[in-house]
Amino acid sequence: MKRELAVAAAVGLLLVTSCAQEDGVEVPPQPVLASAGKADGARASDGRDWRVRRDRVGVARKVRIAEAEAEDALAPAPAAWRPTTAPEAVARAFLRSNAAFLALPPGLDDLATVSVNAEVVDLEQRLDERPLRGAGVRVALDHGRVVMVHNRRFAVAPARWPAGTLTDDDARRRLGISTSAEVRQAWQIGAGERPVAVLWASDGAQRGAIDALSGRLLWQDRVDRAVVDARGRVYRENAWRDPVPVEVQLSGLRVDGTLRGAHVQVRGAVPVNGRATAYRFDFEAGSAGFAQVMAYYHVDRMARWLGRLGLHPRRKAVRIEAQAFADLNAYFDPIADVIRVGAFGGTDVAEDADVLIHEYGHAVLQAYQPDMLGPAVGSHDAALHEGFADWLACVAYGDPLQGETLHQALARTHLADQYLTDIGFEPRAPGRRCDAARRLPGDDHFDPHVAGMIVSGALWDLRAALIGELGDDAGTDLALRLTVAALRHLERQGNDLTDLLEAVLEADRRARGGRASTILTAFARHGIVPRPADPHPHPTWL
Repeated sequence: MKRELAVAAAVGLLLVTSCAQEDGVEVPPQPVLASAGKADGARASDGRDWRVRRDRVGVARKVRIAEAEAEDALAPAPAAWRPTTAPEAVARAFLRSNAAFLALPPGLDDLATVSVNAEVVDLEQRLDERPLRGAGVRVALDHGRVVMVHNRRFAVAPARWPAGTLTDDDARRRLGISTSAEVRQAWQIGAGERPVAVLWASDGAQRGAIDALSGRLLWQDRVDRAVVDARGRVYRENAWRDPVPVEVQLSGLRVDGTLRGAHVQVRGAVPVNGRATAYRFDFEAGSAGFAQVMAYYHVDRMARWLGRLGLHPRRKAVRIEAQAFADLNAYFDPIADVIRVGAFGGTDVAEDADVLIHEYGHAVLQAYQPDMLGPAVGSHDAALHEGFADWLACVAYGDPLQGETLHQALARTHLADQYLTDIGFEPRAPGRRCDAARRLPGDDHFDPHVAGMIVSGALWDLRAALIGELGDDAGTDLALRLTVAALRHLERQGNDLTDLLEAVLEADRRARGGRASTILTAFARHGIVPRPADPHPHPTWL
């Protein structure tokens, strides 16, 4: 095998002269991966190198072809690789050829295809002919050849749908939805990675899932009829930037008068309701109602902006609890899937829109990479979270400072003096900067909020370069598309800052953007550069 690989490397291409059959469809023979002598690498039978990420027990969870440069991956595949049929056949042939390497069943017997396009094939894991929610395999293709596999198949013991489960009508009653709602049987992974039987239902307006045996509610999402013309008063960003509130439209509110819509659901220590005022939420700044309207308007605005760009990271509304605790702080709780915002010393943190968008940024990244908020020791996962969240807040208002009102209050109360020193706080320009000239390795820091300034700086410079090329609106929109799309390409856990660079390059490559040089330049200003090539004939790029 080593001699064969050496020959393939010498000529640069292993010629393929015959094709294989996959479900009656002719496809080219697929490369077979084998260990390259280290846990994070593999060598294919065509001489190409692959990057590998494994879980704690050694299962290959993500494999991606390594390329010298992004532009190389854009080149058309050799003729022998170009499929004449659907991508599904190529994807399945690749998985069958590499079943042992990926710890998949040889016949892919428990994987059913659920989505196919020219670039991505999704296969869902089935258990007793029912879907195992969240489990499966995603295969990415480029010019007809497989370039990446995400393996989320669980090694679960065979199971039968249990006897004595609740009926479809039981599920509808417990979820409180229409008697015409469709009910489906499924599985999900429970404690100890044991499959749990569930019933989930949707009637087009509401949906949810319950434990099929106990009836315990697992999740529920309601979508009620919206109010077209609700209005309220908010700060454009915060009181430091513009101390005079303005009247805005509150889109998508429900008819019950609460601050709940398709993207955001807000509640506070003092409930507010707009029915008695004809859906006018005109509260005075400093009141509990004003802070709650701020939370709804600004987060809903950001979610709609992403939606217009074709970015839909979350499948359900994010919940926000205003005046949730007595402190100058806010945080996103990934377990409860809720943003909690504090108030202290006369400052309601929810009156600073930057903080709200920052926390929403955490919720967006969590939607793409749900394991990153429990990072491995020594990783930059938390810094990536903080840096992306800062950048999203800065982009939302075209302002390289974020959190001015909050940081003013922190300085006034002396509750975080060391932190303020670490971020370079300036009283005349309060807030955490997205345009700071911080770089690796000298400005790395144990506090992810401080280290994250390297990340936000690189992304802010990328946005500035795109604006210089395309103009403000188009450049900002492209920066958002590339950066949010890049979140899909991060590792589940254990990322460093170079992983973000490589993820943005991958997003640009898939968009056929051709802006690798612009991206590399922006990140290099902050000391974030591609990994050195491995000391073998095949340089790597992820």
